[in-house]
Amino acid sequence: MILNRIPSPKQCLDNAKDALAPSVHRLAIQTKPLEKSLLASSWLFAKLPQPLQAKLLARLLNQALAEQIDNGELDFLAQRCCAIELKDESKDNQQRWHIGFAEQALIVDASLQPDVTISATAAAFLSLVSQSVDPDTLFFQRQLAIEGDVEMGLTIKNLLDALDEDELPKAWQAMIKQLRRLVAFESAVGIG
Repeated sequence: MILNRIPSPKQCLDNAKDALAPSVHRLAIQTKPLEKSLLASSWLFAKLPQPLQAKLLARLLNQALAEQIDNGELDFLAQRCCAIELKDESKDNQQRWHIGFAEQALIVDASLQPDVTISATAAAFLSLVSQSVDPDTLFFQRQLAIEGDVEMGLTIKNLLDALDEDELPKAWQAMIKQLRRLVAFESAVGIG
């Protein structure tokens, strides 16, 4: 009869999960792991030489938006520039990239003069990229800002909002699905 009193492995895991849940919740709220990871990654990325940053970012963007480029959806960017600014709440880690379009490819070049600047915190960009929050919601909550040529900024925002995940390369689809799961987890435990 002693065996009946010994909890099963599943019961042990459930008990451990229940016991640890409040501590994990408090730690997650304090550390905001996704946002901190993005900020740390952007900080490391910023330490790369500017030409290497530009080359890597342009390659990633061209890979992710290849179908939109082929369909002419980015032609409106020809001879124009959009600055993307990642704002850090502490003001220690502001990142800014100037993105243009030439010869059927996105280019990243700090010497381009931006027509529009789209800026947001890491958390807002995470929500935008994972499509877990509508861009209009971020805009009206002042988490996403558009300065300069607002019409161009809204066109870019709408283009990003209309991206069909199934049209993205498989690696990007997998990354966005995983990111969406992590954002959902953080939302579920009340981080943010």
